Formats: sequence, C-alpha cells, structure tokens
Amino acid sequence: MSISIEVLSGLSPKAPAAIILNIDEKRFLLDAGACIGTTEVPWSLPSDVDAVFISHDHQDHIGGVKQLPSHIPIYCSAFVSTKLSSHDNIHILPVNGCTEIMGIQVYTGSNGHALGGLWFHFATDGGIFYSGDYCLESDTYRFDLPPPADIALLDMSYGNYDVPLSRQKVQLVEALLKLEHKGSMLLPVPASGRSIELALWLVEWFSSQICFDQNGLQHIREALMQKDAGLKSGIKNRLSVLSQSVRVIDNTYNIRPTDIVLAGSPDLDGGLAKKFIDMKNSSVHKIIFTGHMGVLAKELCQQELAYFTRWNVHPTLSDTVTLTQHLQCQTLIPLFHPDLLSLQTQVFKCNVHTSPYWKPSYASN
Repeated sequence: MSISIEVLSGLSPKAPAAIILNIDEKRFLLDAGACIGTTEVPWSLPSDVDAVFISHDHQDHIGGVKQLPSHIPIYCSAFVSTKLSSHDNIHILPVNGCTEIMGIQVYTGSNGHALGGLWFHFATDGGIFYSGDYCLESDTYRFDLPPPADIALLDMSYGNYDVPLSRQKVQLVEALLKLEHKGSMLLPVPASGRSIELALWLVEWFSSQICFDQNGLQHIREALMQKDAGLKSGIKNRLSVLSQSVRVIDNTYNIRPTDIVLAGSPDLDGGLAKKFIDMKNSSVHKIIFTGHMGVLAKELCQQELAYFTRWNVHPTLSDTVTLTQHLQCQTLIPLFHPDLLSLQTQVFKCNVHTSPYWKPSYASN
C-alpha cells in the first residue's frame, strides 16, 4: 500500500487546517480551513482530490469549503453538515462508528472539542489517525478512544503548555469572583465549542444571569436536536434546562450589571462581542478571554481593559503524550504548533516529523 502525507497548511500556529492524505490512488483532503478572522484561504486545492473530510465547524477548519468544487464529496458529522448548506455533495458520518469510503474503512469518533467534532482513523496497514482539534479534559464533549495507528497527525495548538483544565477553573473562578459584584462581564467564545461548556460550568458556580447572542442560543437548540453531537452522557438534559434559563441579548444591546455574556467571535473579528467593544457607551464592565486572541484582543489586554485566563479546548503536552502512547504510533506529525523549534521531542516514544511532506522511509523516490 502506497501512503504519503502533504501538509498544505497547518504546521504553523493557528494556520488553517488543510492536509492531503494519499492512500494508493486516492487523494483525501483533511479539513479545508481559512484564516481566523478573515476569509483568506492561504493554500491551493490540488486538482485531483477525491474526497474531503471535515473535522468540525470552526473557521480554521471549514472556512475554505467555499472553494471546493461541488463534485467533490465532503464527509462530516450531521451537525457539521448543517454549516455546509452551500455544498451539494455532503455525506454524513457517524460521530462514533466505521464507514467504508472508496474501499477504505474510516473510523470516526468524537474529538472532545466542539459540537459534532470528529477525529478520523483510516484503516490502512498500521493505520493513520487525524485528530483535527481535540481535547481530553472536557466535561461537556466526550473523546472517543481511537484504534491504534502507526501514523498520527495531532493537534498541538498549545505546544509545550501543560497546565490542566482543573487548575484553570480555579484561576477563572478567582478572576470572576473579583469582578462579579463590579458589573457585567463579557466572555468572547465560539458558539459551537467553549461557549456551551463555559455556560454549563458558570451556572453551577455563579448566580449571575447567563446571556447569549442569538447565534449561541441557536447552537444549543441545534445540539438538542441532534441524535449524537459528541456530548457526554447527561449533558443534553442540562442543556435543555440551560436553554430555558439563558437570556438572549437583543438589538438594543442592553445588559445588566449582574449579566455574564457569552458571545462570539473569540478573536473579535465580528459578532456581538465586537459590537459591545465598538460601542462608546458599552455597559460591559470587564472582558475575559479564555482562548485564541486576535490583534484587537491582545491590545485590550495590554491596555488592561481585558483579562486572559485560558480554558483548555486543545490538548496539553501531557495529553499529547498520553494519546501517542494509546495509539502506539511510530510517527507523530504535530499540527498547529506555536513554535516547532521548541517542540520537546524527547517526551515522545516515536519519531516526530515536522516538515510538510511525509512518506515511509522505505518508499521509493
């Protein structure tokens, strides 16, 4: 069996995901992302792609779908398919299952990162695993353990960062308690991922009114409608209760001093969060970022108009080591790493490959 991998985009920090997987005569595109905060697609689509596999619906994994010709089939979860209405050739994959695609057994599982998020395992000789974005620590989204794989393309968005979510929760509680009685708070978050997880956690810790923009509430309702959106057991019941208790921010943009507002987008390129920041007389008291920050977000933190307290939605270094050991992989290809030069290769019991092109060492040139 002939196998090779070409990372069109995705080796550098927060670069859009676009990876070509060649298996014999088949060419698969793993994700089709655009740059966060823009519509730029910094990679070119090869002319002979046979199928596209989309891991989840965030911009850096899905934003380039618009450049895909309609004849190329796209494989994704039922939830993600609702975000691809402009494409006519969509095939639904189970969130946890196995599907034969073009003669290859493709296993899928929940990636613990977002609604309907999938990892992919291609059952070649030895196996090839692509994680997309993933998280092992989520209380909301489950991570389904994959089969072993000789080759693993893994999300390493946090690089060598190794602080567990449990400690981050303590830090976030401390930050919120200091601000709770001083006025309203805004947490810019993506609607299909961290937004739901944070909301479920906040209602257990704080008496403040949890508020969403309309997009955030719509994602909760869509999650409740899905047979399987990758949620852990019991989460649907909690989401149903949450959907009845949250307040939706309307076009008047009025918020109260006791409100905690969860709104997108996380890097402030648009949406309700950006609207509040642009308003000269915004009633938002403090802004707390918990994930990726664009230029404006970083400027606000530098001016002490906002705070940053991370909430893990990607793997820590320890989680990456754990997953490579579970996969028993021989080759690790780290993706989305903030600084490949600092990669601690010595902690992995496998070969670490950091260049854009990979093929087995025994393959002929």
